Amino acid sequence: MEQVSSEDTRTELVCGIARTTLMYFRDLMGEEAVRDVVSASCMNYEYLVDDRNWMSMSYFCGLLDELVQRSGKTGAAFEAGQYGARHDCMGLVRTLTAGVSTPGAAYRFWVDSSSHWNRVADWAIQGMGRDHCRVSMTLHPGHANTKSNCQVIQGLLTTLPRLWNLPPARVTEAQCSCSGSTSCIYDVRWTNPSPVRWPLYGVLSGGLIGAMLYSLDMISGSCAVSFSGIGLAVGFAIHYLLLSNMLKGQNSEQILSLENTVRQIEQLNEQLQQKVELRTTELAKALEDLKASREKEVVTARHAAIGVLAAGMAHELNNPLNAVAISLQGIREDIPEWGETYELVRSADVATRRCRRIVAELLAYSRDSNCRLADVADIVSSTVSTFQAEQSDTLTMDFDIASSLPPVSVDRGQIQQAVMNLLDNAAQAMGGKGRITVAVRCDKEYVVISVRDTGPGMNEETRKRIFDPFFTTKPRGKGLGLGLAITWQLVQRNGGTIDVNSRDGQGSEFMIRLPLSPAMGEEKKE
Repeated sequence: MEQVSSEDTRTELVCGIARTTLMYFRDLMGEEAVRDVVSASCMNYEYLVDDRNWMSMSYFCGLLDELVQRSGKTGAAFEAGQYGARHDCMGLVRTLTAGVSTPGAAYRFWVDSSSHWNRVADWAIQGMGRDHCRVSMTLHPGHANTKSNCQVIQGLLTTLPRLWNLPPARVTEAQCSCSGSTSCIYDVRWTNPSPVRWPLYGVLSGGLIGAMLYSLDMISGSCAVSFSGIGLAVGFAIHYLLLSNMLKGQNSEQILSLENTVRQIEQLNEQLQQKVELRTTELAKALEDLKASREKEVVTARHAAIGVLAAGMAHELNNPLNAVAISLQGIREDIPEWGETYELVRSADVATRRCRRIVAELLAYSRDSNCRLADVADIVSSTVSTFQAEQSDTLTMDFDIASSLPPVSVDRGQIQQAVMNLLDNAAQAMGGKGRITVAVRCDKEYVVISVRDTGPGMNEETRKRIFDPFFTTKPRGKGLGLGLAITWQLVQRNGGTIDVNSRDGQGSEFMIRLPLSPAMGEEKKE
């Protein structure tokens, strides 16, 4: 109700008038079109169809004119007024009026009760006959009538006799306030229902039978009179039986109308439920997409921060490591190649080379990719050879590299570093003892590099966090948790993806997918 103006909801006309009018135009134009007109008038549809609410006369007249114009039907306002006597408009009042009243009494009751539904006009009966009356309506100062509103009133006056299943009344407009008169005056003439004939027929029939029997000396005079009473009783019984059948028929019509209404409500409820379910699904998907997007942004930001840190650390460590390596080389030249001192120097030299490789890894992580067409099989083979040279005999390596692999546009150094990190991770997971299987194959639009180990595997929680920076399952002091995070970033920079399949006690398999160049992808499809 926020959009409704208080000027449109003044206590002037009860909304039951609008409800009847809207029912007609809903049947004529469809509910959606009627709701559009009501919405355009800045009014709430549910408010208008509630008989307990009120509206201003100026609003109703404006709404009525707009509906008539939209319908494009001459006489639409008059027909809307005739809806006032329908079962679904008057309900029980219609049944009771038809059962115990007459058209004349109905017109008088309608005028006398006008103050209950109309606060802007004075209604009066200026003359009443057995089958005719004159009705007047005088608007209060400050209110104006419209021709459409006059037609609605005439339609209602016409249709009242239909409560008795009689022909519609004939209404003549003797005077109209739309033409400058002070009042609207309507002359109404109708056909009355047939008089109560059956009791009369019963009295006459009973009296005739009693007189015949009395003339034949078959009954006494008092008995003959009683036959008239019996006939009267039978006549009334027949009359009320017929009346009951008529009311029963009207109730059947009401039941059918209610059933139609219930079906419409059920259909609307089903449509609403479908819309709610569809909207709920859309919102759930949007929420999942937003969650995934935010997680991706967090991961990207985290890796970007690690990149800055890696670059700074690499530059700070590179110069001291170079100095240590040069010093160790000079010492090795000055001592014999045997003895305890030589072994210590050799161990220090191996550790220095490993540190320099870590620094190179950090530098590769921090710099931009320089992608060129390269043979992935050659990159993997050379990386495995370097890795094997540093491992003990307790580690077994298996190879399954497909032949004739198409070249892929990658940064050779970064992919070498990514594969080396996966090999180091596999060896550390198995404690330097076990089997590592390296495979390279072409899968549709990708070249896939697989590194599988026979280590302890990992659980679901660990698998979800395995590529997070600084996440590690190693004891304190045994690792920083940067190796796989760096690998993830290097693969991403080369346009690829990396996934892991692992279960507790069943080892792990890391798979790098590198996309083929567009030309190579088309050749592969062919």
